[in-house]
Amino acid sequence: MAGSLQLKNASMGSNYINQKKSLIKFVGFSTFSSSKVRANDTKLHESSNKKSFLTAEVFVGFLQGCTNKISLAEGKQVHTQVVKAGLSLGNHLLHMYAKCQCAEDARRVFDKIQVRNSYSWNTIIAVYAQCGNIALASSIFNEMPAKNEFSWNAMTDGYIKCRNLEDARKLFDEMPQRNIFSWNMMIAGYVKCGIFEVARELFDKMPERDTVSWNAMIAGYAKNGLADQALTLYWERWSSGFGCLLDLEQGKTIHVSAIKIGLVSDAFVESALDMYAKCRCIEDAQQFLVIHVVEFDKMPERNVFSWNAMVGGYAQNGHGEEAVRLWRQMQSTSIKMNNVTFVDVLSACASLAVLEQGRQIHGHVIRSGFVSDVVVGSALLDMYSKCGSVKNAWQHFEEIPQRDLISWNSMITAYAQNGYGKEALQIFEQMLQVGMKANHITFIGVLSGCNHASLVGEGCRYFDSRSRDYFVTPIIEHYSCMVDILGRAGHLDKVLDLIKNLPFEPNATVWGALLGACRVNGNTKLGKQVAECLFKLEPESPGPYVLLSNIYSAAGMWEDAAKIRNFMKERGVNTKPAYSWTEVNNKVHIFYVGDRSNPEREEIYATLERLATEMKLAGYIPDTNFALHDVEDEYKEHLLLYHSEKLAVAFGLIRTPPGTPIRIFKNLRVCGDCHTAIKLISSITGREIVVRDAIRFHHFREDTCSCGDYW
Repeated sequence: MAGSLQLKNASMGSNYINQKKSLIKFVGFSTFSSSKVRANDTKLHESSNKKSFLTAEVFVGFLQGCTNKISLAEGKQVHTQVVKAGLSLGNHLLHMYAKCQCAEDARRVFDKIQVRNSYSWNTIIAVYAQCGNIALASSIFNEMPAKNEFSWNAMTDGYIKCRNLEDARKLFDEMPQRNIFSWNMMIAGYVKCGIFEVARELFDKMPERDTVSWNAMIAGYAKNGLADQALTLYWERWSSGFGCLLDLEQGKTIHVSAIKIGLVSDAFVESALDMYAKCRCIEDAQQFLVIHVVEFDKMPERNVFSWNAMVGGYAQNGHGEEAVRLWRQMQSTSIKMNNVTFVDVLSACASLAVLEQGRQIHGHVIRSGFVSDVVVGSALLDMYSKCGSVKNAWQHFEEIPQRDLISWNSMITAYAQNGYGKEALQIFEQMLQVGMKANHITFIGVLSGCNHASLVGEGCRYFDSRSRDYFVTPIIEHYSCMVDILGRAGHLDKVLDLIKNLPFEPNATVWGALLGACRVNGNTKLGKQVAECLFKLEPESPGPYVLLSNIYSAAGMWEDAAKIRNFMKERGVNTKPAYSWTEVNNKVHIFYVGDRSNPEREEIYATLERLATEMKLAGYIPDTNFALHDVEDEYKEHLLLYHSEKLAVAFGLIRTPPGTPIRIFKNLRVCGDCHTAIKLISSITGREIVVRDAIRFHHFREDTCSCGDYW
């Protein structure tokens, strides 16, 4: 199937893929029949008695294909056929000529459009502006009956491209309403012309800034040798709570410029290690310190930037425990923490899923006066949701005075990941009601909520309406969610059709979602073919090998499972052992399958054996399909009883007060037998048990799970 799936994708051809991309982006169609397009493709130049077969929809597809290829000759051929068919596709033809930058033909089409809408006016203005004919663009702009943001921006951009900053600024000042693109465009114009004082003046007046705003100014300073201004703005950016906006090369440019002007000995500039750390380049961060013969522990003078550099560097590079340790060490100094400090340490708590420590840091946030900070607020939401405490996340969300899109997205994602899909959709609707516009991240959360709650119909509806109703450009993650939604519901044929009609090449995430669906549905044949695709895309990733081996093992195909494991050894692919952990009294306790390293192992094992007896009396039958070894059933039951998540649950029962929730975290997906067992344990002990695995949260209460046994 690897071959057959790839052949099917290849057979579409780049022309067809280009047509689909534009079709989805421009018209809003979510799917388009490949067989129909290929059939129609052969009909394009046939005799006129066949022209009725060609619908407006098909012509739109052809035009979009020409647009993406920037093929004016082919576009004109399609235009001729459109006229012969007697169809009215003025805006689509206008769009095609505009993208091919053919202003004359675009104008001829524009003049023939009987009923022009804002798109017609905006497009013709933009094409003249882009082609440098600013006089004609201005003339049409003045004739436009109702000007909107796009037309103002198009004209301003045209003046900027002609380096006519005077007229560009005049239009900018006259704009009835400016969006962030208007500000960024004007700032970038001044930066390109080297007029940094005016650019900075506008930058300081911006009502809101995004990554483009910061990068335009910082990169502009750096490329023109103004390292001191670049560094000053760089640190101001951090104090504003923005993440790592510079790429590593830009950061190094600033660093080199700083060295040239002799700023490297200043403690302020020593904190440039933050840039390397945040760009996930710990080796460069360490090398930077070695070059200047200054290790962090030996710095004669540390400031908040130095501390943030180390805390954030560890947090963002998978060393959460070290990040929290450094943060506690920072507490003992006189250094005043800023919002970046709290964002970094909360990120570390989220990755470790240490709720108790996260709550303590929340207290410090309140005492330090950052509880109303939007970025810190989003970090708190993220921490609570990743620790499985949706209740705390919602309480904090309601206390945020000014909720931005990041806050709403965080809340939608929190409910989605914790299995409360319907609630996630309700929050999405609330977000729309207050006038907040959804983006691509919003729809990842919405579709994930549908996925985790088995809301197949709702998922399809939101997926189809995403471009049409919300004007959100589709991204590969949206399709991955749909593959998961349809696949785990058993609609594998629909999944294959969806993948076949993707507007871009399927990546490992898409194939991985399909392989997961094969595991859920026990489809060994398709699973093998999909896994082979993944082996080629990610030959060193252990995930596909393990999943395929598990699919074979669950089907009793032990020889095939052994072959996959041997194949992994031959390729040198190493797997991560499954483990679970829980936090008790600010300490993390880790367990592996059959683990006897814990000092309380005897009590842990005795607790599990007692629970096993009670579970069997309640009707529990161990599911030996999840003991993925070719051994006797009795030994399989023995292996299942001591899975890492069960050991962690038993430890939690021993070490936490009766009636309090137990929170368990696992690095891999929770197995089906453990899922069934933990539901019963929750009922027997009267405890709420929260389990976060590699995919989602499971909230067990009274013999039920928030996932509805669907994961």
